[in-house]
Amino acid sequence: MASSLLAYAGWTFLPNLVTGWIQTIYYGVVIRAGDPKPQPGTPRYQKHRRRIFITVILAYLLYTVFEADYDLRRSGDFYQSLGLPHDVDDRGIKSRFRRLAALHHPDKVSASEDRATSDAYFVHLKLAQDTLLNPTKRFAYDRFGPDMLQWQHCSSVRDYLLAGLQAFAPLYVGSAVFMILLGVAGYLQWGRFVRNPISRPALGQTPFSDPANPNPL
Repeated sequence: MASSLLAYAGWTFLPNLVTGWIQTIYYGVVIRAGDPKPQPGTPRYQKHRRRIFITVILAYLLYTVFEADYDLRRSGDFYQSLGLPHDVDDRGIKSRFRRLAALHHPDKVSASEDRATSDAYFVHLKLAQDTLLNPTKRFAYDRFGPDMLQWQHCSSVRDYLLAGLQAFAPLYVGSAVFMILLGVAGYLQWGRFVRNPISRPALGQTPFSDPANPNPL
């Protein structure tokens, strides 16, 4: 949960921070010494900042996608271990396991090979087959990943859904509270719409009025 909150904090603070750095460097490179630079608040400055911000967000998004894909590939999953697509049927799972068992069964391993590694790999393949052939466990595995293997007390879809809710609810609730607090504190743009209805009536303003332009229409 802590790592997820740090990721949210990264999405909140890093893009603006990096955008400011890049914009400063950009002006230092493309604008000659002595020439006026666009000032904050001007249309030109805002246009440049918006384009740089979008580029930073896309780059950060691509990085997080690549990181998640790398972690998934490194840890592997049962479908990948068996070399099967996610929509494979029971017949395909059994057929593939028989082929892999013929190659990796501990009795097939020569004395010169690492027997312990072979045993562990075969057990992993057997667990993959047993999990994916069980409709209830496959339902849970497809939604919660390998964490469901630790939920030994579960025997039905309802049990797995409740266990998944208990396991992941603190993360999502904590993340939501964290984002709301950031917004109310003013670190997120949408936070001002939470604060405005509370603070502006105290100042004699309508909740969503603009003090600089009280009659926008």
